[in-house]
Amino acid sequence: MPPTPDPRALFLLGRRIERLMFVGTLLIVLCFIETYLATANRQLIRDRSADVITTLRDRIVTDDQRLLSIFKTKPEPPTPPATRLSASTKE
Repeated sequence: MPPTPDPRALFLLGRRIERLMFVGTLLIVLCFIETYLATANRQLIRDRSADVITTLRDRIVTDDQRLLSIFKTKPEPPTPPATRLSASTKE
């Protein structure tokens, strides 16, 4: 007569499989959430960078004349610190 399987062993095996399925389902849901958040973040960054570039371009166009006058003027060369120090001690 063949030996009959222990019903308790089958019960424990069923519990293990049930736990694995539950944990697997949770992992799949977490992976979908992570993928969604990563995609949304990347899309927001792309949209934001395009808006920033457009805003900067518009600001440069509106300030074009002022920027041209700033770049055309030649700034004074900086005086060395030793010259400034000697000028302050002579006073």
